[in-house]
Amino acid sequence: MIKKELPILEFDESKVAHIEPRIKSKVSVPNRLVITFFREVIEKLVEDKKISPLTGLQAEDGELVIYKYVDYDCLIIQGKLGAPASAGLNIDYIKGKTWTTDAFYRETKEKIKLRKEEGCVIVEMEQSALLAVSQFRGIEYGAIIYGGDDLSRAVWDNREWQSRTDVRTNLIDICREIVLKM
Repeated sequence: MIKKELPILEFDESKVAHIEPRIKSKVSVPNRLVITFFREVIEKLVEDKKISPLTGLQAEDGELVIYKYVDYDCLIIQGKLGAPASAGLNIDYIKGKTWTTDAFYRETKEKIKLRKEEGCVIVEMEQSALLAVSQFRGIEYGAIIYGGDDLSRAVWDNREWQSRTDVRTNLIDICREIVLKM
């Protein structure tokens, strides 16, 4: 254990946690996983019988179901909003700095201005936690961050990001294909 004056800076190098992330299953479990925040895409995949429930994990707000693709050696799970809860391939992208926050209601105009001046092009809430856990566990991890809404102007533009099911479904398909090639 590396002790620091501030607890947030402490680090314990032990890979054994009090609660271990293990899937209890009697069947072979794929070692590839897609995490999506698009509940409607998972619901459609279940409806179309493209995924089926493998197992569940108890979460504060109910069971968190882990699904397995029927035709692929890959799992998919719905991520939870927020960090605590949670290669180019003919895909248009931009490269830039990202800042992370634990609460979208704390994205003030002044903070957005400051981060933009520092060169940041997006803000996100989940990746810092997912990257930290994957690094700690020695798990290969990558992310495609979908820019659903836009905070860069004086007025928030939600860009109807929650109704873009075609884009969201395509992103999940792309993520699955990337994961299968890892």
